[in-house]
Amino acid sequence: MDRLAAVQSQADSLATKNRELRDKNKHLVTRTDDAARKLHNKARQATRARTAADGLRAELNRSKHARAVQTGRFLRRKHDGIVRAMTNAKMGKDQRWMKGKGGIFTEASREMFRELVALKVAPDNVDPIHTVGTGLGIDVQDHISGRHVGRVVEEGGITSDLQVAKEMSDSKAVALSGDGTTIKHIHPMSPQ
Repeated sequence: MDRLAAVQSQADSLATKNRELRDKNKHLVTRTDDAARKLHNKARQATRARTAADGLRAELNRSKHARAVQTGRFLRRKHDGIVRAMTNAKMGKDQRWMKGKGGIFTEASREMFRELVALKVAPDNVDPIHTVGTGLGIDVQDHISGRHVGRVVEEGGITSDLQVAKEMSDSKAVALSGDGTTIKHIHPMSPQ
C-alpha cells in the first residue's frame, strides 16, 4: 500500500500542478486575447491614421497643384497685361507729319506756325520745331521755309479780316469810334 499511497500522492501533486498549469494557461490565453484585441485595435487605428494621412497628402497635392496652376495663370495674365500695356503705350518716338494729303500743311500745323510767330519767333526760325519735337519724343517730318511761314501768317490775317467782315454783315448795326487811332493804318470812322 505504500506504493499506492506514493502513486496517489504523486497523482494528486500532478493533478494540482495540472490545475495550476491550466489556470496559468487560461490566464495566458486571456492575456494573449487581450493583447491580440489591443493589437487589432492599434492596427485599425494605424490603418485609419494612414488613410487620413493619405487623404491629407492627396488634398495637399491637389491644393499644391491648384496653386501652381493659379500661379501660372497669374503669371501668364501678368505677362499678357504687360505686353498689352506696352503695345498700347507710346513707346519710342511717334512720327508726325506737318503736311497732309497732297503736300499741303495741315490746319493744326498752320495754327502752330502762327502761334510761334505771335510769340515773336522769326519766320526763319520756325522750322527748328524738329528740335522741340525730339525733346518731346516725337519725330517731326517735313520742313517749312521762312517764306511759307510768312504766307501762313498773312493767310491768318486775311482770315481774321474775313471773319470781322462776316460778323459785321451778320449784325444789325455796327458802331466804330473815330478817336484818331488807326488799326493797321486804317481809320475807322463812325458815320454821322
